[in-house]
Amino acid sequence: MLAIPLRISETEYSIFLVLGDDNLERIRAYDPAELSVPKVVAQNPRIARLTLKDVVICYATLAENEELIRLAGEAKFVEALRKLTRGFRYRPKEGDHDGAYVDLLKKTDAAN
Repeated sequence: MLAIPLRISETEYSIFLVLGDDNLERIRAYDPAELSVPKVVAQNPRIARLTLKDVVICYATLAENEELIRLAGEAKFVEALRKLTRGFRYRPKEGDHDGAYVDLLKKTDAAN
C-alpha cells in the first residue's frame, strides 16, 4: 500500500491511497485496510499545518507501484498521478459526491 500526500491548495491536502492485489485479497477476507493519517503527516512534515480534504482510493498492480516509486524518485509527480488516476470519471448519479454518507453510529445513537 502506498500513501501519497498531495498539497491541493494553500490550506489543504489530499492523500492518494494506492491499494494493490495483496491489499484487496486481505479486504476480501474481511481484514480492513487502515490508513494512519498521523503516520503520513509524521513522514511528510510539510503537510502538518494543512487540513486533510479527502482520501482518494486508487488501485495499482505491483509493476505499476514500482513505476510510481520510480517516477516519484525522478520528481515526476504529475506523471505518476496521471498514470494512477488515468481511469477517473466523475459520476454523480452513481454516488460521486452527490449525497450524504450513511452514518451508522448516528442511527445507533438515535435508537438509544
